[in-house]
Amino acid sequence: MNNNNLRPFLLSAVLLGMVSFNTSFAATDNATSFKNVITIQVKQAKSIEQGRNLGKLTPREVKKLTTEQQEIKKLETVMKQDGVLTQAEIKTLFKKLEISRKNISRLARNSISTSAKSI
Repeated sequence: MNNNNLRPFLLSAVLLGMVSFNTSFAATDNATSFKNVITIQVKQAKSIEQGRNLGKLTPREVKKLTTEQQEIKKLETVMKQDGVLTQAEIKTLFKKLEISRKNISRLARNSISTSAKSI
């Protein structure tokens, strides 16, 4: 066999290897991304609890933020029903968690609190 006959074979082998690598990398990447989703959820739950304990969040705000967290968790459960979280599903979860983070931050910094102090 000369080099010209080997080229299509080698190209096919390289492409097949790349596809296999990309598939396994995507699975690992999704698992890592999902761990990040869980980490963010835990941090947000702690932020809500801390805001409540410090009096920065009213009971109504805590309820709103907790409901938002529960809705994200329900969405995650629905997405995982097929046993796989796709990149698009993980991206959706990250977007919802970012909105939730902004809501937590905004409500914790507003002038309404359970222990409002006048200056």
